[in-house]
Amino acid sequence: MALRRGSRRPKTYDEMCEGIPNYSLFMLGKGNPIRAATISLVKGPYFDQFILLLILANCVFLAMDTNEVLFEESSWGKAVAMSEVVFTGIYVVEMILKIIAMGFVLGKGSYLSDPWNRMDFFVVALGLLAYLPGMGNFSGIRTVRILRPLRTITGVRGMRQLVGTLLR
Repeated sequence: MALRRGSRRPKTYDEMCEGIPNYSLFMLGKGNPIRAATISLVKGPYFDQFILLLILANCVFLAMDTNEVLFEESSWGKAVAMSEVVFTGIYVVEMILKIIAMGFVLGKGSYLSDPWNRMDFFVVALGLLAYLPGMGNFSGIRTVRILRPLRTITGVRGMRQLVGTLLR
């Protein structure tokens, strides 16, 4: 198969494993079939693009949310509320896949060693807090959802360095 000009060849499994710890969660080595599948998925060519597309769709639903009277009882309001549950579930699955592939906290290249993944973890964890019994629907927790669109920065080449430079 001939590669188009400017395109990259697919990464090998060994190339995908570069920079990540040898073990994930103290038990899953790079040769473990479950971890190998998640590494191939997470480090594959389409995973980040798919997540970026989901984040953009989530932004559309976030923009549709409003504090108008009776909005939550309307069909749009119910769709927005259901989308929040769906997107939170998808982000939890993404986080779990990345933790299995990269390891959680120990080692260079682990999930929490990356500042952007720390922000993702924070957003997902606070999003899950809203579903705990007795937590209610605090506006502070709901406001954290606004950080989700910042995740698109990691998917756009060069934007990560630009934002990092601007924040310094």
